[in-house]
Amino acid sequence: MNTPESTFSKTEEKIIKIITKTISLNNIKISKFSRLNSDIGLTSLDTYEVFMNLETDFGIEIPSFISTDISISDLASYIDTAVQRQAIKENMRAKTHGIKK
Repeated sequence: MNTPESTFSKTEEKIIKIITKTISLNNIKISKFSRLNSDIGLTSLDTYEVFMNLETDFGIEIPSFISTDISISDLASYIDTAVQRQAIKENMRAKTHGIKK
């Protein structure tokens, strides 16, 4: 049975999937509180590749000021907020131009 601490959001699951495509996670247990560099062991190049893949998958930009040692949970929160903001911008743009969705 999963406890709240061990369950992952869809965004967290996607982040972990992208990380596992980037590096081999030999015997590394990942939690939502795992940090990309210090806990998981991503190098700066690995982190760059993960961020680029996340940007492509979610249609957002991850600014350079986002720490490369951010936790899975904090990164997921940032992505979820950025996706929501992007949807609001697109909605506003569509209303401004009279485009129906």
